[in-house]
Amino acid sequence: MRWPDSIRARLMLGATVVLIAFVAGAGWAVQRAHEDSVRTARFAQLQSTVYLLLAGTDLDEQGALVLPPSFPEPRLSLPGSGLYAAIVNVARKEQWQSPSTLGVVPPFLREVGVGKWRSEILTSGGREYLVIGTGVNWAGRAQAAPLVLSVAEDKAEFDREVAVFERTLWTWLGRAAVRRVVSQSVLVGGGLAPLR
Repeated sequence: MRWPDSIRARLMLGATVVLIAFVAGAGWAVQRAHEDSVRTARFAQLQSTVYLLLAGTDLDEQGALVLPPSFPEPRLSLPGSGLYAAIVNVARKEQWQSPSTLGVVPPFLREVGVGKWRSEILTSGGREYLVIGTGVNWAGRAQAAPLVLSVAEDKAEFDREVAVFERTLWTWLGRAAVRRVVSQSVLVGGGLAPLR
């Protein structure tokens, strides 16, 4: 790259390159931190839904799953709501799915060790899902039974939230950078005026 001949142009070019690099680095770091924060919050919400499932789960005398007709989380009862749940009774190879899964095939976790948690982003039917699951050893009326509880949420809402933040972030950073370039141009021009 060939540097311009005038001192003013050199100062402006150097300062602008440094400013752009700083704004891009800071913007990328803030964007990543926000995305990680939103993802963590979403998985925490899904974990709460798993606990709701666990509170409503029971086994009958034969060790079969018994679940209530509805849950405190209304989206589990609404077909295609974006929030889906499944419980696998490992010993009986029995699986229950929430009514919200009607017409949808979410990628549930079916193998999670007892006392373990897994959270992943999985794809099914061309869509991405935030999925969390845990394994428990349920002490039913007859005998203990290993269960795997899994909740999946359509990732589209997460993507929308992140995209809105990114758009706002880069708009404000871009405006701030333009103002900074204009103000530094005025300052450099004024500071170098005596050298003319």
